[in-house]
Amino acid sequence: MASQNIKQVFKNTLDTIRKGQKVSISKEMRKVGYAPSTSKKPNKITKSDTWQICLAKINDKKILDEFYKIAIGKKDLRAKIEAGKEIFKLKDRYPASKLKLGAFEDRDKVLE
Repeated sequence: MASQNIKQVFKNTLDTIRKGQKVSISKEMRKVGYAPSTSKKPNKITKSDTWQICLAKINDKKILDEFYKIAIGKKDLRAKIEAGKEIFKLKDRYPASKLKLGAFEDRDKVLE
């Protein structure tokens, strides 16, 4: 039953995104019957195996193609930069944790 609830939250979240509305995983959790106390910790389901399996089924190519269109087609420099960042994040070439680690390593080299 728990995995069905997670799948329903995932489906509802995608539907909300498709409508162009702001997503609240906590709100979607309450809609399918999670207790308010549980819904305050959405990472309980977003880090679950079921959620990760649902995510893996999404075709990344469509998302990358949309970001690519923005990155090369828009005149708005901010939109181009943000689209580029998202492309690199999706391709795991721009993860924040790796950048922070690299900054600390660089700082340590300078201090030596």
